[in-house]
Parts: sequence; structure tokens; C-alpha cells
Amino acid sequence: MSDLHRRLYKRFRKLMLATLRQLPRLRRFTRRFYYGRRQRQYERRWRGLMVEEQTVFFEAYLGSSYACSPKALYESMVADERFAGWRFIWSFKDEVIKRATELTHEGGPLCGAELVTRGSAAYFAACATARYWVLNSRMPEWVYPKPEQVFVQCWHGTPLKRLGHDILIETAAALNTSAELRWRYAIDAAKWTYLLSPSPVYSKRITSAFALDTLSTWPERPVIIEEGYPRNDALACAPAPCQPQPQPPDNPGDECERLKARLGLPPDRKVLLCAFTWRDSSYQASAGYTHAEENRLDLSAMRAAIGGEWVVLLRDHYLVGSRSDLAEQADFAFEASDVFDINELYLVSDALLTDYSSVLFDYANTLRPTIYFWPDFHHYATELRGFYQDPAELPGDACTTTTEVIAAMTTLDTWQERHGEQLLHFKETYCPLDDGQATHRVIKRIFGA
Repeated sequence: MSDLHRRLYKRFRKLMLATLRQLPRLRRFTRRFYYGRRQRQYERRWRGLMVEEQTVFFEAYLGSSYACSPKALYESMVADERFAGWRFIWSFKDEVIKRATELTHEGGPLCGAELVTRGSAAYFAACATARYWVLNSRMPEWVYPKPEQVFVQCWHGTPLKRLGHDILIETAAALNTSAELRWRYAIDAAKWTYLLSPSPVYSKRITSAFALDTLSTWPERPVIIEEGYPRNDALACAPAPCQPQPQPPDNPGDECERLKARLGLPPDRKVLLCAFTWRDSSYQASAGYTHAEENRLDLSAMRAAIGGEWVVLLRDHYLVGSRSDLAEQADFAFEASDVFDINELYLVSDALLTDYSSVLFDYANTLRPTIYFWPDFHHYATELRGFYQDPAELPGDACTTTTEVIAAMTTLDTWQERHGEQLLHFKETYCPLDDGQATHRVIKRIFGA
């Protein structure tokens, strides 16, 4: 597709989305027609291709990243001589594939992989020929696996907010009513062969969210592999946070220091990772999901209060298309949304500030402090999603204003004393299998290797 055609398509798509957002009935009809038409096209063109037994197709976050459990599984397989000669294919969005290509250079993590652009002819050919699909999000609704193909659904975190069939609030936010969400979740769940799980709690929630107990149209329901999260192997034995250095090290001696240097972080200050989820109600046809103004931190106030000791790393959800303007906070707030793997940000951080994101469960593996920022708590709980559990049960301080966040930051030296025991119990409940060996157990279950 030429640049001109791509620009025209994006403009047309924005116009259509803006129209369909206001007309749910027309949107449902359009989707059903579009999915059916695309599925017939896919089957005519691609389903006749032979499945290659030793080919694996990987994708993370709808092609927006090289990260998560697909990354962990891929890197383990590439390093394993038992998979020598296998073909590995990674899918990336058009706007991401140039950055991903840099990782294919000699010695890079993707040097043993083929890259395809999501939605291209090569992408659909890869879907049709790969024996194994390893993803952490949904496939296009019109792409179905053949009976001999294996779909490994890794998903991307233990949910605090309700998902799919568990959303009890009727909403027409963004481009999905609650009924449409359930329909689209059901389409994807019917394709799965395996579902990875880090805990019994997770297995229960995802089974309910995707209504897995009701599946009967596919040869069999997906098998839940409850062996831990491969993506959390890197966190299971996470070292203590970097100790701030008075001067930049000439030759950083450990991985944490090297990561801080690569991210451009000052070595003499601690790091607060701010990682927030998206909001169904913050969709704009021209920009996708955006930051709601009422949910923003006052970075100027934070800088004045804690800037001498701390810096802030801002990490947006992969569905959020806008970026914060940090020009006035250049030496305090750093944009980290383009870092592929959030695990790197966990490892360089000294504390986490989050809202309703699943990062709070993964971060428990580090046994470091978490603070919660919930300025829209009532709205989120009663009008957008609702929760699987009472957020008050989470270990850490809950804040609704920047002032409260600053107060929580100034008392972090007593955080472990106040919440440490609760955090250990929390980790045992939600991360009991994250012991650094989950990737090996999962590979054995799927590939028999």
C-alpha cells in the first residue's frame, strides 16, 4: 500500500468510526457483514496453503510490541537446540515494524525471526501456514485456525477490572456495547487450543470473562495451562532496585544500571514507574483512546515536592495513542511508552504508581511498593467496568489526588512496614507459580520438549 493510499484509508476509517460510534445497530450490521466478507476472502486465498509443522507465529499487543509471554517463549525456543531449524515469524504493525527490524541485526533478539506487517499478504500467509500461533491478544475476527493448527493464548495480565462476559454495566462507550464485547470475546475464545495461566484465581476469572465453560462449537474447549506466566520469569528473581549513584557510571556494572543509562535516566535519583490502563469512555475517532484530563497527574507539583530524589517514568497502555507533553518536565518526567518490554521498566523502578491496570499483579513479583491513583474510582466502578475484587484489598496506599500521591511518596520509607506482610500474601495468591521456570514448563506442555 502506497503512502497516499494509506493516508486516504486512515481518513476514511476515521470518518466511518466516528459515524458508527453513534449508530450501534448499523455498527453491528456492518461488523457482521465485514467479518463474514473478510473470512470468505481469507479462506479462498489462504486456507489452501499447507500447514508447516515447525513454524511458529508470534504477536504481542495486536502487533504493537515485542514483549510479554510471546517474547519469553520465543527467546527460550531460539536458544534451545531442540528447536534448531524451526521457522519463527513475528507480526508487527506498520508503524512499529521499522523499530522491530532494528532487533533483527546480528546479535539482536529477533535475528532468528522473520518479520511481517500486520494485515499484509505476508501476515495472512503466516497465519495460514504456521502450525502454532502464540499471541497475547485477540486475532482478527475473520481469521480462524485450521483443525491442525494450535492457538496458544497467553493473554496479558491478571484482570482487576471486569472483562468481556463479566462486565455487568451496560455501556455504549467507544465502539462496543457490552453485548458487542461479549460477542467479540466469544469469537476469539472459540479459536483457542491452550490458555496460559499464572494462578487459580486467574484461571477462574478468564474462564468467566470469555465464557469458556459454554464453548461447544470448536472440537474441544481450550486447555488451561496453569504453570505460571512466562513473561514474569525475568521478575521472579528480580534484584533489588538500583542504588542511586552520585555520578553516572563510566561503565555500568549491572543490568539495572545499563537500563537506566539507555533510558536516559539520571543515576542519582530513584525511579517511580507510572503505568495506567485505558478508559473505554476516552475514545476519539481522530486519535483513538486518549488521556482523560481529570485522570492526569500534576507533574509540576510532583516535581516541586519530590524532584530532588525521584524521577517519573510514564508508560501508557498500548491502546492509548496520545502522548503526554513533557517539555516542561524534561529533567523529571520521562516518556517510556515506546519501550517494547515493560519488564525493563519494572526492573529499573523503585516503586509503581498505577490505577486499575494488571501491572499491579505482575509488579508484586518484585516485592517493591505500589501506590494507587484512582481519581475516577466511582465512575470506573459504577459506569465503566467494575471490579473482580474490592480494590481496598490491594497492598498499598490509595490516592485520588496528586496531593495524596505526593504524601504517599514521602512515606515510602515505612511502606514495607505497613504493607509488606499483605504484599507477601498477595503475591502468594496471584503469582504462586511465577518462580522463574514457567517458560520451560509451558514449552514442555505445548511442544513436548
